[in-house]
Amino acid sequence: MRRMLHLLAGLLLLLGALPAAGAGWTASLDEVRRASARVKSVQARFVQTKAMRLLTKPLRSEGVFAFQAPGSVRWEYALPLRSVLLLSGDRLQRFAWRDGTWQADAAERLEAMRVVVEEMQAWLTGRFADSRAFAPELVPARADGPARVVLTPREPGLRKILQRVELRLGERPGLIERIEIVEGPEATTTIEFLDIRLDEPVPAARFQQPGEGPAP
Repeated sequence: MRRMLHLLAGLLLLLGALPAAGAGWTASLDEVRRASARVKSVQARFVQTKAMRLLTKPLRSEGVFAFQAPGSVRWEYALPLRSVLLLSGDRLQRFAWRDGTWQADAAERLEAMRVVVEEMQAWLTGRFADSRAFAPELVPARADGPARVVLTPREPGLRKILQRVELRLGERPGLIERIEIVEGPEATTTIEFLDIRLDEPVPAARFQQPGEGPAP
């Protein structure tokens, strides 16, 4: 269950740019779903920080991701440790940089990830109501903050280690500015998105096995 939480934390970053168009895109979850279905591609950098009471300072990670409709994903951590998760069609692969080379995870280690990827694909297309793990709620914008989507775990077992996920929506149609993953009162993971690019061409190499050098 703890491993599943870490996978969800990473894959939630792929929600960083749900594309939409026109005014009122935060009016309802159905509006988000309809607009998100029109996405062609998303590319962005991210900064992820994890704060815990036992840590003297938050843990910081940096990386990039790319999404190409209908179902190609690259999720890459660049710092402090390098790893790449690739999804292309039904093929799911993960590579970690060890001893100067990219090393692939064994197939059996990817089965747990596949379950999470299925959830992620529903979120990328705005189909929050289809999630098997989370119940969604749209909280309208108020004087003290912008609109947000709150995802609450459905299963008691998951709720023991994850209280909720909050997606803060931006004023610009289609953007989620910030994601907060609240494990409990003493542990929170925050993901900030930078340089988000919507519907720009994504090189096919982005979804292929990484080479020996820097990512393409």
